Amino acid sequence: MVNDIALNGSKDADTVNYFEYTIFKGDIVNYHNSWVTDITISKDNIIQLVKGGRARCKIENEAFNTLKNQGYHLEHNFGHSNNIRAWGRATVTYRKFKKRYLKTPVFRDVFRAF
Repeated sequence: MVNDIALNGSKDADTVNYFEYTIFKGDIVNYHNSWVTDITISKDNIIQLVKGGRARCKIENEAFNTLKNQGYHLEHNFGHSNNIRAWGRATVTYRKFKKRYLKTPVFRDVFRAF
């Protein structure tokens, strides 16, 4: 973990805090990830930050998996071109997914909590 490092090489770069997490299974790396945050990292909050980072990755992966494999047919390259039709299709697909997904009881409860 490192606090207050420059985000890039410019002299007026914002500073960020960096941490990484690795799980070994024997001598083999089973999981590795790293995160950047604006929260100051300490021994008191590192476990909570890792859990939050892993949860966010899990949510993002599940959402993209749903968009790709469960009827939405959204491919990774939809938004990576100047083709306005591809960009429009990606936007419409995402909005349909968001509208349907946010109606689930889990998300209603989460949004109510905030």
